[in-house]
Amino acid sequence: MGKPSIYRAVGSKDELAVAYLREKGISPQEIIEAVRAACPGDPRAQLRRVVAEIAEAIAAPGHRGCPLANTVVEFPQRAHPVRVAAQEQKQRYLELFTELVEPLPLADPGRPLTFCRPSTPSG
Repeated sequence: MGKPSIYRAVGSKDELAVAYLREKGISPQEIIEAVRAACPGDPRAQLRRVVAEIAEAIAAPGHRGCPLANTVVEFPQRAHPVRVAAQEQKQRYLELFTELVEPLPLADPGRPLTFCRPSTPSG
């Protein structure tokens, strides 16, 4: 399939990129449901399972980094639709980790999540 056919189907390069991000992203709700089914009543095991799955994905051959982080770098304009879609997905993942960490007996439940937050103004 050539570029003209693809763009006729999706409209534009930006729409294609947004569709790609949505397709590659795993629904946080699906993740929560899966870990709760696999580790019922054990929030620590649920968090460990998610982190282990992320580590496995990162170690897989051909892994080219986080699609969301790569997108933010490629589309630096904050209002660009592709960047907005990436930021929205990053926010959903942060909410997922917050939900997984909240039941744990931590003095500051937000502290372990600092790795999920942007560390630079471009975030």
